[in-house]
Amino acid sequence: MAVSIAIGGSHEDVQYNGKITWLVLLSCVIAASGGLLFGYDTGVTGGVTSMEPFLKKFFPGVYSKMENDPNTSNYCKFDSQLLTAFSSSLYMSGLIASFSASRLTRDYGRKPSIIIGGVAFLAGAAIGGVAYNIYMLICGRLLLGVGVGFANQGWRISLSTAAIPASILIVGALLLPETPNSLIQQGRDQHKAKTILQRIRGIENVQVEFDDLITASEASRTIKSPFKNILKRRYRPQLVMSIAIPFFQQVTGITVISFYAPILFRTIGFGESESLLSAVILSISGTGMTILASLIVDKLGRRVIFHIGGILMFVTQMVIAVIMAVKLKDQGALSQGVAFYL
Repeated sequence: MAVSIAIGGSHEDVQYNGKITWLVLLSCVIAASGGLLFGYDTGVTGGVTSMEPFLKKFFPGVYSKMENDPNTSNYCKFDSQLLTAFSSSLYMSGLIASFSASRLTRDYGRKPSIIIGGVAFLAGAAIGGVAYNIYMLICGRLLLGVGVGFANQGWRISLSTAAIPASILIVGALLLPETPNSLIQQGRDQHKAKTILQRIRGIENVQVEFDDLITASEASRTIKSPFKNILKRRYRPQLVMSIAIPFFQQVTGITVISFYAPILFRTIGFGESESLLSAVILSISGTGMTILASLIVDKLGRRVIFHIGGILMFVTQMVIAVIMAVKLKDQGALSQGVAFYL
């Protein structure tokens, strides 16, 4: 398959036909594996914390309240600081590791950071899969978080299955060469960088694009204190929006609902299997909507998609809140009809 690539910049615009090479396909697989790992490791948290064997082994107090204490409020059955530490440890280590990963990528290229992330995922999956106490469990989660910063079963299978995409990530990274842009930024062999660019594009005539990469790299070296530059007044709208959009997306609560979906379903009276199945259905619908949005975003525009998503989140969360407040209350469970509607 041939693709048309337009190159502009300091030169006249040039257009030529390139090929979708195996390097491009492998890069897409690795990028998808990194996203899959993040989604899997965050999504599996709500699943395993709703499984009875997992709760019995590591959080017997939570299990006892959930099964044997009818006086405990529905909203307090999973109230445990240790359980919260298990859930949040992935994000805390991921946040810290992301700062080191960005520095490592800048100084040594993308391959080392991808491989380190993959190894951390493998180690975290292995420790989580064989954990026999809470400390091993949290240690495994911390390592999975490092991997994130850098890239009706039993609960052990759920935690250890992360090793599959992690293996794909590591093997793929070993097969891929360093990117031309990284080689140029590090001041390494420019001939090698050009050769790799030719392999990526599948054609010999890449001089214009290669010159643009060199020009961009030289321009980036002249910029001192880039973080100070972004605080300047002319960049303020971009800075505000880049922070505000993800911040308000998180505080809406939609991520909490998707993250803790199995626990939410257990709270409203579903059994273990029904909770996991309902969470799977929720994930499938979310994936379907993502595909639909990607197909229509160029026609409707990102603004329209953003507004549609915001309205849908607001309406659905209000419905969930009203139903749980009116029908669920502190004790008891929802009727099957109301639970099905929710």
